[in-house]
Amino acid sequence: MQTIAQLLKHGYELLQGTDNPHLEAQLLLAKALACERIQLIAWPDKQVSDEQVIVFHKLVQRRCQHEPIAYLLEEKEFWSLPFYVNQHVLVPRPETELLVETFLQYLPQDALTVLELGTGSGAIACALASERPHWQIIATDISFEALKVAKSNSMQLNLPNIQWVHANWFAGLSLPPVAAIISNPPYLSDSDPHLKEDLLHEPQSALVSGNTGLEAYETIIANALPYLIPGGLLAFEHGATQSQDIAVLLAKQGYADIKILNDLANIPRITLGFAPK
Repeated sequence: MQTIAQLLKHGYELLQGTDNPHLEAQLLLAKALACERIQLIAWPDKQVSDEQVIVFHKLVQRRCQHEPIAYLLEEKEFWSLPFYVNQHVLVPRPETELLVETFLQYLPQDALTVLELGTGSGAIACALASERPHWQIIATDISFEALKVAKSNSMQLNLPNIQWVHANWFAGLSLPPVAAIISNPPYLSDSDPHLKEDLLHEPQSALVSGNTGLEAYETIIANALPYLIPGGLLAFEHGATQSQDIAVLLAKQGYADIKILNDLANIPRITLGFAPK
């Protein structure tokens, strides 16, 4: 039988092409053994059963094929909250926290209703719900499987102020006007080279918008006004080169006080506007 130390060394050697092979070997072995990383450090000479060795090797093999480690661990932290993730949802990205932060800054803490379009894992909706327990949050997705993940996350985090709705943007969505709409929709074009590289394992429907990458924004902006109260906020995350196009789309629909915000890497990441009053 092999020891923890031997397996970590072997995993480290196999994972050389990953971001942090030492850390990832520890994380995957801890997952295979259903233990904490600190236990691996404390008991390096502990022998591991053949069944657990097989599980570890399978996890390492999947990681070597560029599957996101969040899928292998079935967890990703966002807004300091743990989220269950699987292959039916995108892995939450740290830059999306800027969208949540911006949304919170522009809206009062009073009781109000907001809408999220394309919730995926539910990370944005749950982050908002955790910060604003008096808000009522309606979160939609076209994928039933994604909604299952989102619902499980809200239950695990004990966030009862979210309503999960199956919808394709506004199609089939019937509700009174809300104070604000937030969305991080698919924004890649179908020819983006990243789709065949580091994004290969994530759901393409949550990544690809169409030929230009702007199709989701066009649909949402063209149809959002009836769902917003006068002066209501519409806020998006988007790709690095899309801010000006989205700002133009907002302006054509009559949105006012349009703003473009940069992320920590000084890349345009958030564009927002307010419905006419």
